[in-house]
Amino acid sequence: MAILLATSSAYLHQRWSEALAGYGPVAVDDAGQLARQLAEHERTVPLLLDLAWPDVPSTDESWRALSTLSRPLALADAPEHGQGLHLLGLGVRGYGHTLSPAAMLCLMVDTVHNDGVWVGAALMTQLIGSLSRVLPEKSRIDGWRDPLSLREQEVVEQLLTGASNKIIAREMGISERTVKAHLSAVFDKLHVTDRLQLLLKVRN
Repeated sequence: MAILLATSSAYLHQRWSEALAGYGPVAVDDAGQLARQLAEHERTVPLLLDLAWPDVPSTDESWRALSTLSRPLALADAPEHGQGLHLLGLGVRGYGHTLSPAAMLCLMVDTVHNDGVWVGAALMTQLIGSLSRVLPEKSRIDGWRDPLSLREQEVVEQLLTGASNKIIAREMGISERTVKAHLSAVFDKLHVTDRLQLLLKVRN
């Protein structure tokens, strides 16, 4: 699997190349080279895109076009939730920090390569909170409770408010580790892989 790296930072290029050496990273220097690389690769090729890159898309239309030609991961030196939500709405497949650890970069790439969307924990919490306010309460499907224990149901109820693991742990008087264990069991029982899928399933 090839992966494209678009950054003008020599430091980031080296860092990303070393972290993703097993994926066949290909450096992209400018918009012209990016266009040539995209023409040579399948539309599913992951693209790590430094938002400080001089040729980063400048309009919503250009972001949408890029998202039809690749699977962009937009990385920022100082990620902002608003920017992340906006870019995800334009088709970007992931949003994170340029200095993410190597293991996280690999997880991002694997996620988008497998047709998923990468959203960091903080942004995911905000996204769930926003959706919880938008999706009507009356649309909840009661059947989701059936396979869950009472404690797992309580965790889900807390999660639906947009609460983080830390807040859920405090409200329930348990450890964050226990919250994670409950969530893992919930995901397995309801056949979902993350908080967002859980929210959509419960309030579909």
